[in-house]
Amino acid sequence: MKFHVAREGVVMGEFEEQIFRNKVFSGETQPNDLYWIAGFTDWRPVSEFRVARKTEPVLLDTSSAVPPAIRKARQRSAPAIALI
Repeated sequence: MKFHVAREGVVMGEFEEQIFRNKVFSGETQPNDLYWIAGFTDWRPVSEFRVARKTEPVLLDTSSAVPPAIRKARQRSAPAIALI
């Protein structure tokens, strides 16, 4: 199974499961990086992989064979403060 990994909207590569696991647990991939495998409907944060591997199996959608486009997280600006 190939794990596709992306950071800040850029695909970093695809890795076999053991290599991906090593990158996750060594800290080479960051919790906010995204990963995708065949069967997922969308990209997921690496932090979810860490939790899922420690708790329960992930259910897959077998109709998905290509990773979807990466959507960048919206950055919120700080609220404006009016000085009177």
